[in-house]
Formats: sequence, C-alpha cells, structure tokens
Amino acid sequence: MKKKIIARSAETRARILDTAELLFADVGFEAASMRALTTGAKVNLAAINYHFGSKEGLIVAVFSRRLGPVNHERMTALDAAERKGKPAIEDILDAYIAPVMRLIHDPTRGGEVFMRLLGRSLYEPGAYLTQLFREEIEPILNRFTLSLQRCLPHLQSEDLFWRMHFGGGALAYTLAQVHRLEVLSKGICDAHEVEVVIARLVDFVAAGMIGHGHSKRVERRRNRERSGGGIPTGAAGLDAGIPSQILKGSELMGVMASKIVLPPRSGLDAEAIFSAGEVEQQIVV
Repeated sequence: MKKKIIARSAETRARILDTAELLFADVGFEAASMRALTTGAKVNLAAINYHFGSKEGLIVAVFSRRLGPVNHERMTALDAAERKGKPAIEDILDAYIAPVMRLIHDPTRGGEVFMRLLGRSLYEPGAYLTQLFREEIEPILNRFTLSLQRCLPHLQSEDLFWRMHFGGGALAYTLAQVHRLEVLSKGICDAHEVEVVIARLVDFVAAGMIGHGHSKRVERRRNRERSGGGIPTGAAGLDAGIPSQILKGSELMGVMASKIVLPPRSGLDAEAIFSAGEVEQQIVV
C-alpha cells in the first residue's frame, strides 16, 4: 500500500513538471497561471504547493530536473579528462558543452521544449535565478573555472571571466536560437547534426579562450601613447580602418560601438571571486 502511495506521488510530481515545462515554454513564466497549471496537470493547487512550495519553487524544479543530470555528465566528463593529465582547452569545453547540447536534441529528456524554455530564461529573468544559480549552476562554474585557470595560466582573472562570459553567451544563444541558423544559411547548415554542432562550437569558443587579440590591441594602444600618437576618439576613431561594407553590415545587425570603462580586477583568483558572491546570477547553461 505504501509503495503505491509513493508511486502515485512520484507520478503526480512528474505530471506537474511535464505540464509546467510545456506551459512555461509556450507562454512564459509570468503569463503561466496557476489555474492553467492545475488544469493541465489535472491536480489541485494543494498538490503543487505540497511538491514545490510555490510557483518559483516549481520553476526551479523544472530546470533542475534537466540540468541536474546534465551537470552530473559534465563533472564525469571533466574528471575523466583530468585523470589523463592536464586536459586541452577543447576537452574542458567539450565536457561542458556536449551534455547540454545533446539534451536539447533528445525528445525523451525535454528536447525541443526545454530548448524553448532556455530561450525564455534569457528574456524573462526572475527571482528564481538566485536559487537555481546556487543549487545547479554555481558548483559547476566553480569547478570548470578552476580547470580553465589551470589550462590557461597566462590569462589574468579579468580576461578569463570575460572569455567565459562570451563563451557562455555563444552556448546559450546556440541552445535557444539554433533553428535560426538554418533560416540564415538557407538550409546550408544543418542544426540537427548535434555532434557537428558541438565540434564547431567547441572550436569557436576554444579559439576565443586562447586568442591574444585583446593583449595585442592593448600593446598597440600603449605603443601609440608612448609615441605621442594618442588614441582615436569619436566616430572617426571607431570607424578607422574598417571597410565601409562591414560598417554597413553592422548597422543592419543593430550593432553599435560604445566606449566601456571597466574597473581593474586583475590578480583575483576564481575561488575568491565566487565566494565573494561577485558573479552575476543568471542562467549560464
């Protein structure tokens, strides 16, 4: 009798999660009403409160159900790579990127629905992010950050975190908007070839992590300052040396150049930054 009750409870919980995942993906977190959730899952409000405590708790549980196993795969892959010695940057990135990329191509684990849910999370951040970050994301980021630091010891902390941020953005956009590539390429690129997508994304992010473009630009700027040449400013300075067709293309894409002043943060190690809570809490899948 007790086993039957436990089984029914687990079945009810899974049904609520399935319904919520689809509803959140379709209409968004804010627009999804509790009435729609209870109707779709064929449960009452008390059942949702019993299993998840609140709507925010339900949102976190929807993400955790998918990201928990993915993060376990990530840690397993990274551990295996590190047991062989110092892993290459591509091995570290593959351990992080491949599990979640395979997830969105697997309909038995959410697939396309979870892909749309990730897209929602990019444009509808909410209070649920704090709990989700603490439970599912922060431990993984800590682990991979330390591995990246060991792999790229020449990078200052500031450069490493900028590159991780850009790499995470490339992954998030690919996960949430990969279907746009087929439209943009007019069918040349097949987003359903998951292993090809993984390999291309790993190569792209690895090049960005290793690249020395920023340090070379800083060196050129300092050389100009020492020689008294100064730094070009204004529209003429921003556009200097850039072909007109590229500038026109950037305007069409809505890309605008602006000067950004950043505080110096070099010399900080990953553990100090994470323990100080200075990492922006957002979904970095």
